[in-house]
Amino acid sequence: MSFGLSCGLPIFPNVTEKPAYVQLLEQKLDISINDSQQIAFTACRTTGVQLSNGQTVAYDHVVTNLGGGYDTNQFQFSAPLSGLYQFTVTVMSGMNTIIHLRIVKNGSELVKVFSTGHWDETGTNVVNVHLHKNDRVWVQAMDTSSSLEGGFGYNCFSGNLIQADV
Repeated sequence: MSFGLSCGLPIFPNVTEKPAYVQLLEQKLDISINDSQQIAFTACRTTGVQLSNGQTVAYDHVVTNLGGGYDTNQFQFSAPLSGLYQFTVTVMSGMNTIIHLRIVKNGSELVKVFSTGHWDETGTNVVNVHLHKNDRVWVQAMDTSSSLEGGFGYNCFSGNLIQADV
């Protein structure tokens, strides 16, 4: 007896609506059985910028935004699902300048990244962190002398869901 799983057909081919128990399970888990749960984003700066202490870095060019978690108005990621996420920030400081940033979760620092610009040097940091649905993550300047080098692709912020909570 085949349920059609290998050919993309519904498990219950004669049912036009999800059974009530499936709907209840989805509600309790706060997911949809049809959701692919592909959550990933990468956003980059397209120009250089001088940052002030506490300023959110405006990553203005979205490369990828699967799941729609990266907010291009607030320049923050909002978790569509609870689970384990990984975030990466890469920076390139301008000549004879420094850049000192931090990845922030709901206002609390997670990790820092630093680069000093003797010859357009880069810095990178990665963090794995559990997020609850709607938790927010962003990148913030840590001092008034932070200067990001211009040019697309040198200063980027990425994140992805590693595993959703069950």
